[in-house]
Amino acid sequence: MTATFSENTAPPRLAAIDVARGGAVYIMALYHLAWDLNDFKFTSFALFTDPFWLGARTVIVSAFLFLAGLSLVLADRRGRGWLAFGRRVAVVAVGAGLVSLGTWFMFSTNYVFFGVLHCIAVSSLIVLPFLRWPAWVAALVGLDILVAPMFLSHSFFDQAWLQWVGLVTQMPQSVDYVPLFPWTGVIMLGVAYGLWQRERPAGSLSDWHPNNAVSDFTAWLGRHSLVVYIVHQPLLIGLVWLAAKLIR
Repeated sequence: MTATFSENTAPPRLAAIDVARGGAVYIMALYHLAWDLNDFKFTSFALFTDPFWLGARTVIVSAFLFLAGLSLVLADRRGRGWLAFGRRVAVVAVGAGLVSLGTWFMFSTNYVFFGVLHCIAVSSLIVLPFLRWPAWVAALVGLDILVAPMFLSHSFFDQAWLQWVGLVTQMPQSVDYVPLFPWTGVIMLGVAYGLWQRERPAGSLSDWHPNNAVSDFTAWLGRHSLVVYIVHQPLLIGLVWLAAKLIR
């Protein structure tokens, strides 16, 4: 059984999901601002060792991936069609390529060869068949993928051309590493949650709408999160660089 992405009459986007994604954008921007402040010697946050910062990164990545999985279910429910699905995956893949190219110029030895966007693009294809399975199946598979690195990691996957799989025994050098294992499991859990919600009567999520300027803007960020993801870091770097020039 596979997803049909049929062209049926589509229910509208859920504003609550857009706001949730927009909230993740806020947290991501703050995290990257901390990174940039470190680079320009304004601060010395222990981003790679402090449990707070490690936890913050995990929450940010998990939020985007979970919502990506949930959005696949919602897109199928809205009858977006195969063309729209393929176009979306292609756009995300192009964004992933831009991130790799940009970080290669900035961090040639630690560039992003498989980050959040790479994971979303590939995992969208992997989880697609599960859009027509029961929610419990997607949840079980998602949990299996999450724990797989604990049992299946092998030095074979430490080779550069296989590191994107994630079953490594040594972490590769990259400023953002989001491999298929375990992170596709988070996307699959988003799919499971979406399937579970689809089997229930419409509730508060579908009824809620932004009712002030902040939530309106947050929803707008969520609707354009891919563009914001690509452009926010160059903008932040420019602002911190300018501050460094003015202060020093």
